[in-house]
Amino acid sequence: MAIRWIRIYVSAIQIFCVLINTDVFVSSVCLEDIFSFIRSSKACAFRKADFDNISNDETKRCQIGCSILSTVPLYSEMNNRNVYKMSGIKLSLLSFQYTNWLPTYCNDTTGLTINIGCGGKFISNRGIRESCVSDTQCENGTTNSMCNETSEVCECKKGYLFLWESNTCSPIK
Repeated sequence: MAIRWIRIYVSAIQIFCVLINTDVFVSSVCLEDIFSFIRSSKACAFRKADFDNISNDETKRCQIGCSILSTVPLYSEMNNRNVYKMSGIKLSLLSFQYTNWLPTYCNDTTGLTINIGCGGKFISNRGIRESCVSDTQCENGTTNSMCNETSEVCECKKGYLFLWESNTCSPIK
C-alpha cells in the first residue's frame, strides 16, 4: 500500500513540475485523436486552430481520455498566423508510471512538443473492481454496474451480484 501512495505522490510531483515551467494549459483530448494527428501530414504544417480541433468537449466519447498538460512553445504564445510543425508527444500513462516519447514523421526536433497525461481510470469500458470516474464507463464494460463515487471503482448496482464465471452482474434472487 505504501508503494502505491509513493507512486501517486511521484506522479503528482511530475505533473506539478511540468505545470510550474509552463503556462497552465490543460485540455482534454482523446488519445486516438492525438495518434491520428501526429501520424497525419497535418503534424508537419498546422495552425493553432488545427491544434485546437483535436481537443474534445465533455460529450465526446474517447477510448482513452487524456489531458494536454503543456506545450513547448507555450500554448498562450501560439497564434493562427504562424504555421507550426510538431516534433512529438511526451505521453505519460499516469496510473502505470509509464512515459514514452512519440516522435512525428516530420523529422524536426525543434517543433512543437506536447506533454500528455493519461490515467487508466479514464478508459471508457471499465470492468468490475477497475478504477472509474463515471457510471457510463462501468456500464459500458459490465451491464448493471456503476461507479462507486467514494472508492472510484466499478461495482455491481444494488440488487445485483457479480458472477466471476460469466463476468456479469446478475440480479440477486
